[in-house]
Amino acid sequence: MAINLGGDADRVTMQSVNQAVNTRLNAHERDLRSRLEALSARGDGAVSTSDLLIVQQEMQSWVVMIDLQSTVVKQVADSLKGVIQKAS
Repeated sequence: MAINLGGDADRVTMQSVNQAVNTRLNAHERDLRSRLEALSARGDGAVSTSDLLIVQQEMQSWVVMIDLQSTVVKQVADSLKGVIQKAS
C-alpha cells in the first residue's frame, strides 16, 4: 500500500514510515544499553543520583520514541483507510 506524491522517491508506505522511525528508535535503544552496561561494568555498586537521572532521561526518551512510532504508524494507516474509503 503506497501513496505516490509525485515520483518514485516520494512514495510513502507503511514500511518506509516504520523504518524511518525505527532507525532512531534503535539508536536510542543502543545508547540506553551502552549507558546501562557502563554503569554495570563499574562493579562498585556506587551509582550516583546524576547517573540515575541520566538513565531516567534516556529511558524516557526511548519510551517517547516508541510512542511516536506507534502514533505515526496508526495515523498513516488511518489516513490510507480514509483515502481508500473515499475512492470507493
